[in-house]
Order: sequence, then C-alpha cells, then structure tokens
Amino acid sequence: MFSNFKNLLINYIIGSLFLYYFYYNYTIIDLNDIILTSLSLPLFTSPNLSNNPHINQIKIKIHNSLSNNLIKQELTNYILTRIERDPTELVKELNLPSILNKEKKVNFTAPLPNGFSSLFAFKDLPGIYLFRSKDKLNFYIGSTVNLYIRCKNHYNNSINDIKKHPKLYNYIAKYKWESMEVQILTLNINHEKQFMLNSPAFNLNDEDLNLLFLLTKYELLLTEQYFIDHLNPSLNIDFLVNWGGQPNKGPTDYIHSKEQREIRSISMRGRKISEFTKKLHKENMTNSIFSDKTKAKMQNSAGGVKILLTQTNNGEQIMYLTKSAAAKALGCSIRTITRRCEDGQIYKFNDKLYILSYRDI
Repeated sequence: MFSNFKNLLINYIIGSLFLYYFYYNYTIIDLNDIILTSLSLPLFTSPNLSNNPHINQIKIKIHNSLSNNLIKQELTNYILTRIERDPTELVKELNLPSILNKEKKVNFTAPLPNGFSSLFAFKDLPGIYLFRSKDKLNFYIGSTVNLYIRCKNHYNNSINDIKKHPKLYNYIAKYKWESMEVQILTLNINHEKQFMLNSPAFNLNDEDLNLLFLLTKYELLLTEQYFIDHLNPSLNIDFLVNWGGQPNKGPTDYIHSKEQREIRSISMRGRKISEFTKKLHKENMTNSIFSDKTKAKMQNSAGGVKILLTQTNNGEQIMYLTKSAAAKALGCSIRTITRRCEDGQIYKFNDKLYILSYRDI
C-alpha cells in the first residue's frame, strides 16, 4: 500500500510540475482561425451541458452504484460533491472560456504524424484533444482518459477501421495525416489519483476504482461537450458527445443495448463460413490495391495486432500477440477487445481491473 501511494505521489508531483508548465509556459499557437459558431452563447455555459442524455446516463450509473453498494462515506462525499454541482462549475474550474479567447494561445500543438510521438508527455493524462487541418478549415474534437494512447489509436484506426469516425478518417484518407496537426485544449482531473492523494489511508477496491474512473469520464464528456457546442467542429459526426462514440444502428435504426451487442458478438465467434461466403470475400478482395505501408505491415505481421493489458492498481502488464488470443484469454469477443482499446474503459477479469491498449501502432 505504501509503495503504491509513493508511486502515486511521485506521479502527482511530476504531473503537477508538468501542468504548471502546460498552463503557464507552453504556448505555441492560437485558435484565431477557428471561427466560433456560437458567439452569442454565454461563455460559461452551452446548450447541451445539462441536456445530453449520454452524459446524464453516466451520472445516473454513478448514483445507482453509490446507492446499491456499501461505499465508505469519505468516497461517497468526494464523488457526490463533484457530480451534484452545476456543470458550469467545471467550466469555471478549468477556465474553459479562456481557451475560446482569440487572444489566448493554445497550450500544445504539433504537426502530424510525427506529433503522435511527442504526445508521450501526456501519457495517462485525461483531457481534450483537437485534430486540425493545417489550412485551419477542418477540425475534430475528442476526449480521452489517456491522451497519448487515444491519439495514437486514431492513427491506427484511420487505416483499419475507417467506419469508426467516417468523416475524420475519410478526410485523412484523402489528405493524409501530414495535412493535420494535433492540439491539447485542456487537461482534466484523474480522480483515482486525486482521491488517493486526498485520502492516502483509504483502501480502494475494484468497485471504488471503477466509480472514480466513471467520475473522470463524466467530467471529460462535459468538457468535450462544452467545446463542441462552442466550436462546432466540421469533422465530428455527432454533436452530442457519447461514451462509446457512434451508436450501433442497423438498417432499421434500432439501437442495440450493450448487453445485446456483447451476446451477438460472442455468438459470432467460431462460426463456420460457407464456401459461397468465402468466394464472395475472395472476389471482393480481388484487385484490391494496398499501400506500401500496408504491404510492409502485412509482411511483418505476427498474425495480428498486439494487445497490452495493464492492471490498474499495480501496473502489472500482460501482452497478447493477437486480438483473438486476448479475447480467448479474457473470455470475451474480439469486438469487445477492440472497443476497450478504443474507448479506454476498464475491463474486469478475474476480479481485477485492466486497461487495454494496442501494443504496436
């Protein structure tokens, strides 16, 4: 316990120094060329901060967890103090209107794709990122619990999963990452680390850690919603932010629940494909043209993308050579592995909590 606290304290001190540098010294470029589409909006609020059903679902989930489980009062008070306040209090706490000020410079920016590596300084830090075209006409806003992993995953997904964010990835396919730059608009609180610093004697169990993760995610989505409402990004599809991105709609527009998607995904594992279907797949791939980069990746592949599992409480790591190997070990579907790598949600396995990420991108 003392060792974990010592590590948290060291990380916090380093993070605090970095945050000081981030907010007060590291100013490179500004938002002068991003036109605010909602200039008539009061800067400390936005129309969807309190009305986004996806954000409110997380708040309800936190409330239900607090009421249905025996949680120590100290943790309960900490969480309730954060989620019961008006969303504009978070806006004021992070001083978000100042970022909309044309006279204020943005804290961090870097040209892509080389800029993905420079984001290592933001590893394990939650916050809001922005991809902007160098002609300053098109941009995308997102939130994440790990800025480094999430932004690098965008690079991988733009090649392998273009349907994930079609407007952004189609733009990248046309103009390449070289036409873009990345900005970090603001950093948010990691509530697991913050609570441990406030209450070092508190023994957090897996359920407590998940609640603090939900709280971090809740405030991230509020912050993302604020920027989307005020900046109207051209490469975002949905202007109501959602935990898992695009809802999974079929041709009837029926939205399947998370449980239904999991059951459907698992049921498809190990299925037998008919010769007719195999033939269709073969015909669809005939005459496909792959880039030199894709060809090299296929030649050097050991059978798939490597998946890294990091245990949240002690940093212990397990690596699997493929998604299917990870899915088999965890008893879930390949699709679940992909989603957890993308959204940063914690996965519970054998009563331990893990964060999943791509090992090589």
